[in-house]
Amino acid sequence: MTNCARIRVYFLVLLVCGFGTKPHSELAGKFILYSQPVGSDAPDTIEFRPDGTCIFEADETTNIVSKFQVDEEGKLTIDAAAIFRSAYKFKYQLHQYTLVLSQDGKDDLYYVRPPDAPHPKFDDILGIFGMHNELGSSAGEITAGHTFRDHLHDLVPDDHTYYDLYIDGKCTYADGVVTYFPEHSNAPEQDKYIRDFIVKRDEKGLWIIDPYHDAVACQSPATNLDLPPVPPGYHLATQP
Repeated sequence: MTNCARIRVYFLVLLVCGFGTKPHSELAGKFILYSQPVGSDAPDTIEFRPDGTCIFEADETTNIVSKFQVDEEGKLTIDAAAIFRSAYKFKYQLHQYTLVLSQDGKDDLYYVRPPDAPHPKFDDILGIFGMHNELGSSAGEITAGHTFRDHLHDLVPDDHTYYDLYIDGKCTYADGVVTYFPEHSNAPEQDKYIRDFIVKRDEKGLWIIDPYHDAVACQSPATNLDLPPVPPGYHLATQP
């Protein structure tokens, strides 16, 4: 890491921003990566400041101070210490809760703004909660021992298949953000971590930020990890 620190690279992000470019003030704020695939070197957090400076964390290195610029062509350049393998070029979409970075041939990266205080206490998020939308169903449990287990039906509308996924491992919680570290998973793509961003807890359940819909959704209390049947016409996908 010390050898890499002497190298300079440029982190290039192509912005999709409608008409013209977005000023620094519109990009200001902190964004936390929703999920980190195994083998990825994407920044774990990025904090943009109105004065054109930024701080980010990546590859277990924290408080990396840098500068970013937005040019007339809509390119954002972050001059950073070289902990990356090479320069990165992304298209980007800024939404209310999320910042989506896209790169040809790779999955999108979803960054989420941290939930505002006050945050639920850890004891308030313990138990089993589930939710359902057009992308599938999920049920998950968090225990007092900081372990978790999840059961998910992940729908693939293009070919009407679904994945029946089971994931378990350990988790941490701080400032409304649960970070799950899978230890066992049958998912076709493995993640180093996955996060939930909890806005509040009330009588209806846990309200979390859904990064794929850029909206707040409710996870309702449940008694087990059973899931409803998948929609008619869907069949179980073949695992690679």
